[in-house]
Amino acid sequence: MIQDSRFRNKESEIVKKDPISYFLYPISRKSEGFSLVEMLVVMVVFSILAIVTTQTLVVSLRSAKKSESIVVVKQNVDYAQSTMERLLRNAQKITVCSATGGDQIDYLDENNTTGRFRCVTSGSDRYIASGSAAIVRLTSPEVQVSCGSVFKCSLNPNPNVPPSIEINLEAVLAGLGTGLEGAKVTSSTKILLRTY
Repeated sequence: MIQDSRFRNKESEIVKKDPISYFLYPISRKSEGFSLVEMLVVMVVFSILAIVTTQTLVVSLRSAKKSESIVVVKQNVDYAQSTMERLLRNAQKITVCSATGGDQIDYLDENNTTGRFRCVTSGSDRYIASGSAAIVRLTSPEVQVSCGSVFKCSLNPNPNVPPSIEINLEAVLAGLGTGLEGAKVTSSTKILLRTY
């Protein structure tokens, strides 16, 4: 009985000092600390939360890198394709081009000057280049182009149909390829010559 009255006196003093904390976290004589099982459960829960958070962050960073890769490759492919399209559309004549698909096309521009587009392979570097005497790169060194059947021509169509050129470009970011952070961009266009 004496112990109960002492405990009640302490309890009433605590309630008087901080009544809100007492009702949220009441003091009982039985709770003296956490058991080993409770500590392990808390550690497991925090470990799972840490793993999930880390995985989410990694996936987010990879997605951002992939989006960045797609933008770089797409800009290079679009630039090369628009340059070729503009110059070939105004060409007087296509002089060299494969009907089944190749990596080079020669043409005479509107000023009767010889021009050329080709897919150049130099070691592990593959890019689209312009020019007949001096080679001018149309794609940056950070982009690798698949050199195969890039240009395909239909030069002997019907008399009322202009010659057509198909340009098929496929490119990836150098070093990343098509992996988790890499990006593969494919673009195709068909050009009809204005003069025929």
